Amino acid sequence: MDPFTLKTSGGKSPISNFCYNLSMIISDSLYHQLVWDYQLSPHEFQAILTGEFSQSGLDQHWAMARVLENAPYYQALKLIPLDSLQQHWPALRNKIHRQDIKKGYDFVLHQYALSTSK
Repeated sequence: MDPFTLKTSGGKSPISNFCYNLSMIISDSLYHQLVWDYQLSPHEFQAILTGEFSQSGLDQHWAMARVLENAPYYQALKLIPLDSLQQHWPALRNKIHRQDIKKGYDFVLHQYALSTSK
């Protein structure tokens, strides 16, 4: 089994909150915008995004930050659902370089927390 093969059961991602088929969500052009400066296949990026694989500083939070900073909002949330984003946000927040994106997701997560507490 190659190191990038995802361990799935019943067609769900190892981390069930994540999309398990990246190619169903984003186009090739958006995928290349996410990892234009790395030699990663979509399968490899998916394994990193779901936390199944990491290498040389390329870990789940790195992949999530790439998605949040480079993908349009609705596509980002298809790849990283709000409950997963909320769970990872404390560690992920400092990896977001653009202040406008950081503040935007702060607001979204604040609203999400309010809606789930009702």
